[in-house]
Amino acid sequence: MTVKKIYPILGAFGLLLVVLGMYSWLMPDANWQGLKAISGESKSIRLPDSSMAYLKGPAEIGYPSAFDKKVRNLKMEGEVYFEVVNNRKSFLVQTEKGGVETRGAKFLINSKEKKNITVHCLMNKVRMIAKGKKEILEINLEAGEMCSFTKGDGQMQKETFDAESFMAKLLLSNFDD
Repeated sequence: MTVKKIYPILGAFGLLLVVLGMYSWLMPDANWQGLKAISGESKSIRLPDSSMAYLKGPAEIGYPSAFDKKVRNLKMEGEVYFEVVNNRKSFLVQTEKGGVETRGAKFLINSKEKKNITVHCLMNKVRMIAKGKKEILEINLEAGEMCSFTKGDGQMQKETFDAESFMAKLLLSNFDD
C-alpha cells in the first residue's frame, strides 16, 4: 500500500476517534460522579483508586464510581492538580483540548484558557496528548518539565521549570483545602 493510499485511511480513522471521543464526552455513563468548584473556590476529592484531585475554580471533574480493569479514565476542565497513585493501569485525564496519561505522578493541568492547555509535571512522568492540525501530538514530560498546547496553531512547546518553587506556589494559592 502506498503512502498516498494510507493518508485517507488514517484521516478517516482519526475522524472516527474524534467523533467517538466527543460522543463519550457529551454522553457520560450513568455511573459517573462529578465535582465542581466555582470561581475563587478550591475543592479536593479522593478518587476511587485513592488518587487525589485538587480543583481551583472555576473547574470541574467527572469520574466513574469505579475505574475499569484496564484504564483509570476521567474528564476535567479548568485547573486541577493531581496526585496519582502508582498503578499498573493507565490514569488518563481528558479535556476538550487534550489529555494526560500516566501510571503514577504529580501534575497540574490548566485548561482554563479557551484554546490552550498547559501541563506541569512535578513528580515522575506523564505523557501529554493533543490533536494537532493534521495529527495526534504526544510529548513525554518528566519532573520539572511543562508543555503548552495551543489549539489554534496546533503546536506543543516544552520547557523546564523549578518544580520545588512551583509546588510551593501551588500550596500558597489555596490548592490545598
